[in-house]
Formats: sequence, C-alpha cells, structure tokens
Amino acid sequence: MFSIRNRFLFLMCGLTALVSTVCLTFGAWLLFLQLKNSSFKILNSAKETLNTSLDFQFLKLDGDSRIIANFSQFIKEIESRQSLAVLKIAKKFQEELELSDVHSYDNDGNPISLGESGNQTFINFFSENKNKILFDSFKQALDGKNSSKFMSSNNLKIIHLSPVISENKKVCGILSTTFNLDRKYLQKIAKITGVDISFFSESQMLSSSIEDENEIEIIKKEFGHLKNEKNKENDKTWTSKNGYYHAFKFKPNLVNENVTAFLSISNKENEYVFNTSKIFILILGLGIFLLSVILSSFGAAGITKGLKKLEKNATTLSAGNLDVPIVSYGTDEVSKLAKSFEIMRNSIKNLIQNLKETNLSYQRFVPKEFIDILNKDDIRKILLGDFLEQEMTILFSDIRGYTKLSESLTPKENFEFINDYLKLVAPIIKEHGGFIDKYIGDGLMALFPNEAFQAFKASQKILSAIKQQNSENQYSIFGEVNIGIGLNTGKVVIGIVGEEKRLNATVIGDAVNTASRIESMTKEVKTELLISESTFKSFDAEEKQLVEFAGEFSVKGKDEKLKLYKLAN
Repeated sequence: MFSIRNRFLFLMCGLTALVSTVCLTFGAWLLFLQLKNSSFKILNSAKETLNTSLDFQFLKLDGDSRIIANFSQFIKEIESRQSLAVLKIAKKFQEELELSDVHSYDNDGNPISLGESGNQTFINFFSENKNKILFDSFKQALDGKNSSKFMSSNNLKIIHLSPVISENKKVCGILSTTFNLDRKYLQKIAKITGVDISFFSESQMLSSSIEDENEIEIIKKEFGHLKNEKNKENDKTWTSKNGYYHAFKFKPNLVNENVTAFLSISNKENEYVFNTSKIFILILGLGIFLLSVILSSFGAAGITKGLKKLEKNATTLSAGNLDVPIVSYGTDEVSKLAKSFEIMRNSIKNLIQNLKETNLSYQRFVPKEFIDILNKDDIRKILLGDFLEQEMTILFSDIRGYTKLSESLTPKENFEFINDYLKLVAPIIKEHGGFIDKYIGDGLMALFPNEAFQAFKASQKILSAIKQQNSENQYSIFGEVNIGIGLNTGKVVIGIVGEEKRLNATVIGDAVNTASRIESMTKEVKTELLISESTFKSFDAEEKQLVEFAGEFSVKGKDEKLKLYKLAN
C-alpha cells in the first residue's frame, strides 16, 4: 500500500495536472474568444492604417510631382515641346520615384509625351469621359495650384496634377503623376495589418490584396450580401462563418464614383490557433503531471502548510472580513504571495472606505432617494436626461418675514440660524418618508413619493417643533419664528437637467408650481398650513377630520380657483 504521503503526492500531482489542463483549456477557449473579439479591433486598426498610408501616398505623390515639375531640364523640354525628350525624362523619374504613371500636357490639355514621335495621336485630355472629373483640378493647375484626386475605372488610383512653372513664372504645362492602388500596394498594407483589403465600385472589384480565387469569390459573395441590404450603412462591421468584415465608403469627397473599401479577416487562422492550442494543452498537461510527481516530493509539506494558511486568509477575505491581517514569515514564493495578499487587503479596505465616504459625500448633494426613484444603483450611472414621471406630494415651506428680520443679523448669524432651523426640519421630513429636493434661501422643497398623509403628518410635526423652539426661546434673536407650509399632490417629472459638466437633480411639473403658490397663500389666509384638494382627496375618512375647508382662492398662473384646506380648529 502507498503511504499517506505518497497518496497525497500522487493525488496532488493528478489534481495539478487536471486543474492545469482544465485551466489551460479554458484559457485556450478564452484566447479563441479574445481572438474573435479582437478581430474587429484589428479591422478598425487596419482602416486607420490604410487611411494613414493613403495620406502618406498623397504627400509623397505631391512631393514627387514637385521634384519633377521643378526639374530645370524637364521645364526646358516642356517649353520646347520636345516630346521624346520629355518622355525620356518622365520615364526616368517614374522608375526612380516608383510612380505608376507620368504624363505631361500643354495648357489646352493636349499631351506632350504619350508615345513615340510620329506615332503619337494628339487628343484633348478632357475628350475622354474618365478625365472629366479632373477638369477642375486641371484649371487649378493652370492657376499654379497642385491637386490630388482618386479615380476609379478598371482600378483605383491617385492622380496628382501639378503646374510646370517656367523661368518667367508662367505655367508652361501640366504634369500628371499617378499612383495605382493595385494588388502589390494592397499586399504591403495587408502584410502590415494582417487584414486583407479590397476595393469595390458598385459590384465590380477594382483591386484586392487576395490572390486565391476561392477567397476572392467569398469576398465578392459577402460584398453582394452587403449591397443587397435594404438599410445600407456607410460604415459597417459584421461576422459570418467565413470570417470578419468591415466595409466603409472610401474617400467619398475625393473619388469620382461610389467606392467601398472592404476589409476582411479569415476564420481559418483562429481555428488553426484553437486546434493547435488543444494539442499543445494535452501534451503540456501530461508533462505537468510527470513534472509534478518529481517536484512535489521535495516541497509538498511546506508548500501545503503555507497554502492552507493562505487559503484560510483568502476565505476570510472573500467572506468580507478585511480586518484580519495576513501575517507571513520567510522569503519563499508563498510568503511573498501572502505579503501581496496583505497589501491587497489593505488596498481593498482603503478603497471600500473611500468609496463609502465618497458616496456619503455625493448623497449630501444628490439624495439617495432621488437615485432610487430613477432606478439607479450607483450615482455614477446617472446621465443627463434621465427622468421618470410619478405622482408625489410636494411640500413647500418658508419662514415668515425672514428677509426683514435677517437685515439686523450678520452673515454668520444668518447662516447659523438657517442651519439650526434645517437641522430641526430635515430629520422630521426623512422620518415620514420624504426627502429634501432643494433649499431655497430660508425655505425648502421636499418630496414625498409615498402616502400624501405622511407629508401632512410631517408638516404637523414641523409646526409643533417650531412652537416648542419658540416656547423655549431658542430663537431669541428673532423673538419668535413662524413658518408657512403648502402641500399639493400630483404628477411630476423627476429627472436630471443641466449640461454634461454640471448636472442637477430636480422635479418639474404643474404640481410643483401649484405647491409653491399654495405655500404663498398661507400669508393671505393667515394660517400655517394649507393643502390642495388633490392632497385632501387622498386622505381616508378619519384623516380628513384633521382639516377643514378654507375656501376657494385665485392664485397666480391658474385660471380656475383652488379649493384649499387648513388645519381643523
């Protein structure tokens, strides 16, 4: 029989190999998913690389054209219209600067060098339809300006027109240089980006980095699906069983017709990586098992002891207990890992504490109830324009005659009094299920999302508390403090207004304005508390006995008179 130690060692080795194989398999699967997800990022990166490369070609073509157009011998031959000499110089520059094509024309658009002397047919440059798109560029060249455009016929190319300026500073000819976006060029970009690139004009493929005919047919088929879609997009990314694709309108302002750049990545590479990874994992799993058998016998006891202790600490942390320190002695890997756990524990503890303090600080400005009503579990998820329509009871209160009374106080005394007053009122509102939306000088606006009668009870308690403070001479600087409270129940829109860098949580609606008007009416009716008819109707029979009809009153902004109720005598 094997000893307990050997059985433990074999069991640990087997588990190590099994866990390693499972983790590696899972890791390979994650790698495959990552490859799949990253393919779209690679496509977007390839798009940027393609555009950057083309911008570079624009600059290079412009620079090459300037070199030719300013070459003194070339200018002389243009002025003398020596066709063969011009052709010879043009070919020399074409080879040295790797240009696809070089031509020269006189000021009327007639070619100067297109072939052998005697066999050359002089035709107007713009008599061919394909060149009409360059008419404006040709006129710019006559004015001494350079210009570049894309053109597509059987292929896609950049054409640059430059003026040839003579020594007397006059335009003596037009230089046309061309760079073809052919397979050779696209293959260079494909090699850099790892993405195949094709150009289509309508249903015709202009050029492609792909050489394999089967792959080209697949690309054409995918492009055909895109073309047949009803809702065509200028920029689209998608996937199919064949690969990953990104299509976008190519330089619409610079191309003479609709050209689509088509980027593609085959699925074959990802499948190859995944299948290769599986074989590698099987071999590696077997190797890990054998290596574990050899190495585990030397350090199983010490490692197991350290790991068990670390496991216990990790369990304590996962249960949410961050106050238990992780003590470790020694310099081996397990000890270093334990020290890292201790650093992590302290960091998490500090982070949680900071988050709690930050959330509490935010709640001083945006009430938690406001966040809950908007169905948000985190203040960071609140966005400009979030709103919800809900029936609420709105409470407005105001200190009577405070403006006149405050004139005799210093600013510090004013602030101390207001804060003492709000410390008395705010807890009562919260106790009855409400929360303060905003402070308005010596007044406030509170919201009660639940029963309207809770707002009424809170108002009663606030009035009672103010009277108690007056009886104890707490407001000796004023002599006596009196307030007015108005309640109204109705539908409001509660949400986030402002602009992206400065948000404000508020409520909007006629019910809010009406509540404010009712509070103002307490002065006219000479009572401390007035409630609207909508609030009164929400009371049950017993609750209605606590108030009495105060009358019908006209208020600012309302065509109909409001029926108001006050505390029963």
